[in-house]
Amino acid sequence: MFETSVAALRTWNALGFKRIGRVKGAVRLEGYENKVDAIIYGRELGKDDEYVSDERFDKIRYYLKKGKYPPAANRSEKSRLRSAATHYRLNQDKLILKDKEVVSDPQRQYEIARSVHTINHCGINKTTANIAEKYHWVQIKKTVSQVIRNCADCKEHHKSPPSIDLNSPVRLLRDDASSEGTTVDSSVTDIIPTTNTMQTSVSRSI
Repeated sequence: MFETSVAALRTWNALGFKRIGRVKGAVRLEGYENKVDAIIYGRELGKDDEYVSDERFDKIRYYLKKGKYPPAANRSEKSRLRSAATHYRLNQDKLILKDKEVVSDPQRQYEIARSVHTINHCGINKTTANIAEKYHWVQIKKTVSQVIRNCADCKEHHKSPPSIDLNSPVRLLRDDASSEGTTVDSSVTDIIPTTNTMQTSVSRSI
C-alpha cells in the first residue's frame, strides 16, 4: 500500500495487520516530486483465524458464557474453540476482541455500517477504518460496499445530468413563442437547436 493512501493505511492498521516491510521509491505518482514508498502489511494466519467466522462467534460466546462446549462439537472443533476463545472476553454478554465489540448478526452489521457512513458519507476505505476502530466482524468492507451502493444521498450526488429531449414541451414552447413573436429566455433557447439548424448541420456533413 502506498504511504500516501492514508485512509487505506488506517484500514489495515485497524484490522490487525502489521507493517512488515517498506519498498523505497516504489512508484512515481502524479503531483509528487519524489517517488513514493510502498508499505508491506502482513498478518500471521493459523488455526485461530481459520476457526473464526461470523457464524461461529456465537459458539465462542456460548463457550465463554456457559463454560462448556456447544452441543455436537467434535474433538477437533473443541480444540480450536479453546484456542480461539483465549483471545476473547465477555462484557455484559457482548463478545469483545482487543477492545472491539464483535458483531455476528448481519442485520446489525449493516445498521452499524449505515450509521457510520451517514455521518459524512465517506468512501469504502475510510468508512471501513472508522468501523474497525470500535467493531469487528468478518468482511467489514463487503458490508460497507453494500451500504454505499444503497445510499440514496450518494446516488444523488453522483447522478448524471439529465438528457435533453428535443420533442419535450420546452422545445414546443420555443417554436410557438418564436412564431408568435414572444420573447423566450435565452438560457433555454441557446441549448436547444432549431430544426433549421439541425437540417443545415446534416446537409453540411453530407
